[in-house]
Amino acid sequence: MNAVSPKKKIIKRELAELKLSLNKKKEKLGKRKLENELIVEEQRKKYQKKISELEDSLKTKIKKIEKKIAQLEKEILKDKKELMKAISLEQHEAIDHLETYLDEVGHKYRNLSGVWKIIKKEIRDRVRNRKKARK
Repeated sequence: MNAVSPKKKIIKRELAELKLSLNKKKEKLGKRKLENELIVEEQRKKYQKKISELEDSLKTKIKKIEKKIAQLEKEILKDKKELMKAISLEQHEAIDHLETYLDEVGHKYRNLSGVWKIIKKEIRDRVRNRKKARK
């Protein structure tokens, strides 16, 4: 007869209990793994949604900034045109003032030239009169 010793029975029973315990722990770990995978997937979706919202918000802000830049560029062009007109006007006014000044200088020069001719004539006449008086 094949008699199984009591020690072998105990070992078999403990081995069966260990296998059963191991299987329970495997099931528990499998459940935890699934739960963790679900949590990770939910977090991934949540962060993807946040990223998408941030991207949309960023795109909106970029569009607003681009519009502002375009508006400022238009204003700068407008201001440049106004500045060029003002500079041109000032230049024309300066040219007009210069022409007036040159006319005044020309008039004074003509007067001075006339006076100078008279002075030269008088000096010549006096020099001639002195020479005649000496002779």
